[in-house]
Amino acid sequence: MSEVQFIEKQLRLTLMNHNRVHQKALALERRHAELEGLRNKVEKEILKNEIAKLKQPKVKPWKECFKEAIANSVVRIIISIFVVGILAYQMPAEERMDLVTVQVAKIFELAESNGLSTDKERGQK
Repeated sequence: MSEVQFIEKQLRLTLMNHNRVHQKALALERRHAELEGLRNKVEKEILKNEIAKLKQPKVKPWKECFKEAIANSVVRIIISIFVVGILAYQMPAEERMDLVTVQVAKIFELAESNGLSTDKERGQK
């Protein structure tokens, strides 16, 4: 094999290697573009889900609802006490005692049914 043939053979091998590397580079660029497109789709889907979550009405935790219920019960008890006081003030003494006794018993029942402690419970502890 002459020197010219050897150089030609080396040039052909170099060209073949260059073509293989070029084809791999093109394949990598296509794969990169595909992955970029998939990443964009995933990001859009994530954003859609986050927006949907933000649009949903917020549900209060059960502890907060329970606290509000107790607070409303306390308000009802306080209003009941004032109403009994106003009614009792306008009544004769005998009827006043009956009204106050019945209404106070109802207030204690309301307090106990809502889990609030009463003097009766404190005395037992």
